[in-house]
Amino acid sequence: MDERVIGKEMQFVKKELGDNAVTGEKEVEDSKIRVIGEALSRKGVNLTRREQFESLAKSEVFLNACAKMERLLASNVYRNQQKIFRGLMQPDPLRLDVKFRYRVELLWSFTSDYVRGRTVTGMCWNSLNTDLLAVGYGKYFHQDRKNGLVCCWTIKNPTQPERKYKFDSPVTSVNFSTYRPNLLACGFYNGSVAILDISFRTKTIIVVSNRETSPSYEPVWQILWFRGDDNQQTEEQLMTCCQDGRICRYRREKTLDCFSMMLVTRVVGKVKGIDQTRKCRAYDIPVTRHPSALVLTRHPVETLTYFVGTDEGCIHKCSISLHQHLDIFAAHNGPVYSMQFSPFCSKIFLTCGADWCVRIWSEGVGQPLLTLNTSMEAVQGAAWSPVNATIIASISGNNIHFWDIRRKICAPGSTTTSPTESRNLMVQFTSSGLNVVVGDSDGTVHVYGLQDMPFSPFYQETVLVQSIKDALVTRPELLTILKKIGKPFY
Repeated sequence: MDERVIGKEMQFVKKELGDNAVTGEKEVEDSKIRVIGEALSRKGVNLTRREQFESLAKSEVFLNACAKMERLLASNVYRNQQKIFRGLMQPDPLRLDVKFRYRVELLWSFTSDYVRGRTVTGMCWNSLNTDLLAVGYGKYFHQDRKNGLVCCWTIKNPTQPERKYKFDSPVTSVNFSTYRPNLLACGFYNGSVAILDISFRTKTIIVVSNRETSPSYEPVWQILWFRGDDNQQTEEQLMTCCQDGRICRYRREKTLDCFSMMLVTRVVGKVKGIDQTRKCRAYDIPVTRHPSALVLTRHPVETLTYFVGTDEGCIHKCSISLHQHLDIFAAHNGPVYSMQFSPFCSKIFLTCGADWCVRIWSEGVGQPLLTLNTSMEAVQGAAWSPVNATIIASISGNNIHFWDIRRKICAPGSTTTSPTESRNLMVQFTSSGLNVVVGDSDGTVHVYGLQDMPFSPFYQETVLVQSIKDALVTRPELLTILKKIGKPFY
């Protein structure tokens, strides 16, 4: 190829990539341009400028430069919102007009043409890069015919996702690895499980479940990472709960081998917990003897204990080592949608379900301590605040409720309506506790900044326990049971 043609190609590449190059990176960019120019010269043919740009647009260098430019442009638009998200615009705590209004402010919404019309089925913040949010998209109704999609969003560019991975089956759950944050585990509607490496732009599947060993063909509603506590395996493994009631364990070897841990069964007779409504006796043969396992939660202290919430409203306490039930209680009159332990007290947890309620429980007590109810709508999700032990966020319909059990339990401290008319399905706090994200059935993830919130107490566990005791002042028999448990209720 003529040297003049090569020189023009290099000038074109330099114009496309090097106009906004940083002065300190000039030598690095020149070396990259030289490599690309030499690659073009080795082809031995004259390329038009359009063909040169199309080949250049597929390079990783060009895509990274475009991503940085999009972040810079987005920061000009969302500068103040990003400051609020990071807590750089907090009000003065010493001001004289302090009022606790539990107000939320919509910062932005993660949405684009790729995700619009889908359903948010899973959300997870990255443990290392707290600006990165992975969102799984699937379908809301069984008759819908949609494929799956996983997007990785960052607060540096709220307009477009940084990563997009398409799948043939709808995605039902996602979860980042704690020890290897670049690995993202995904559960699918057809019962399969895959592990992605999000450090690559293209869909890079590290390992996928083997149909020869995976017994489930039903949706994987929740997936968790955990370190193996046995003597044979010490690296991270996966636990899943499925629609057919199976609790499975996956080990990453050459393939993702599945080991069935337990199969939950339907409750017969009366169990402890809430008083369930009377059911009509069914004389026909049931479709299945196993309830759907919708919620999977590990105990924060006892690593060999986990809890399973089912569609019949019961919570099963199970053991990893014994592969059997340890306890069972009725938590809701309907499916259980969420269960989460308090980040400040390992004996207190909350559940929410289809019977319009959020209930707070204590481990070892067979009846709920507190019941939070707003309207006649199913509570699709609830979460504890990571910085204030008495604040809870819940979603029902298109409303977001914030409760403070330290002040009142008869009504939420504030209620915020979603900007869209879609049903809210998932809610999570950020690790800083300054923001909350809500995913809906239209594929939109709303990011809210919390305003006018109470100051975090110094002794979080003490304040939480005392708030529960104050709310139970009219139930002395329950207070007596709590005192018998011991710490922290004595």
